[in-house]
Amino acid sequence: MPLARRPKTTGRPFSNPYPSEELYDLRNDPDQLTNIADKPEYAEQIKQARELLAAWSEQTGDTIPTNPTPNRHDPPTVVDGKVVSWKKGIGGNPHAEFPGAARDASSINHPGPLRP
Repeated sequence: MPLARRPKTTGRPFSNPYPSEELYDLRNDPDQLTNIADKPEYAEQIKQARELLAAWSEQTGDTIPTNPTPNRHDPPTVVDGKVVSWKKGIGGNPHAEFPGAARDASSINHPGPLRP
């Protein structure tokens, strides 16, 4: 079955590069089409999210790799109405350093900053 065309309003959800931060108003934008992270009226929410992420990273040992897996490949290609995944079409996704490897995060048993 041929793939349906995606409406232009959805953009390219798998495009590169990604915005460094994303925030969506799920009540008014349930499809998450409008990134509001750079709007001044949401600065406090962004600040809280950054603090929560920093606490998570510290408590769970999650780190940003210094030698990360390369950025995601281009979106899968459609050939004759069929998706050709990059595993078959490009030879797989090469892995380098995984997030958390520098602090041996897999051995840390901490739930992170749980919120009630």
